[in-house]
Amino acid sequence: MLSKWLDPVLLLLTALALLAGGVAYVAQEPDWASMCWAAGSLVMSAVLLIEIVRRLARREAGVDLIALLSITAALVFEQTLVAAVIALMLATGRTLEFFTKQRADRELRALIDRAPRFAWLQEEGGLRQIPVEQVQLHQTLLVRLGEVIPVDGRLLSHAAILDESALSGESLPVTRREGEQLPSGVSNVGAPILLFATRTAAQSNSPRERLRRVPMPA
Repeated sequence: MLSKWLDPVLLLLTALALLAGGVAYVAQEPDWASMCWAAGSLVMSAVLLIEIVRRLARREAGVDLIALLSITAALVFEQTLVAAVIALMLATGRTLEFFTKQRADRELRALIDRAPRFAWLQEEGGLRQIPVEQVQLHQTLLVRLGEVIPVDGRLLSHAAILDESALSGESLPVTRREGEQLPSGVSNVGAPILLFATRTAAQSNSPRERLRRVPMPA
């Protein structure tokens, strides 16, 4: 759990160290200021060193070595304020990347959670619910109000009102006419429609279907 939130913690520590050093400097305590700035820099340097060693053990390279050398050089030349600023900038970048990844993971999970797991197969005897993976080519499917189109197909109904925001970002409903191709992953926000399957779930090429098959990160 701590490793997951390492970057935000580093940002907090380096920011506090820089702030404490600034307060000490204003209070005419340059030695204490230098110690605070050096402390924040050393924490960041230790984390970078551990990560670099682990990468080298896996025979991987990274740009963190440049940051570590910059902080080390600043400390060697007793430019502790410079070292503290570099550490803060690095921690800020890492934290922004951390929250960007967290947001991407949440959106990915939301897409996968919305992916349909079942489809309504239209048969001579009526409707039958089947897993999406069992949908075959040229089968006729019923997509009810509020349901997500399970596979790519051709619209058999006269018209369909769809919410395509998950794929295109368009917030307004879109009207599709009979004969048009409909991608899997869009939502039916109008009357129930009939769909002629032109691809199976494994073949559907919409972004949502590809995401549904991507293993989630731990």
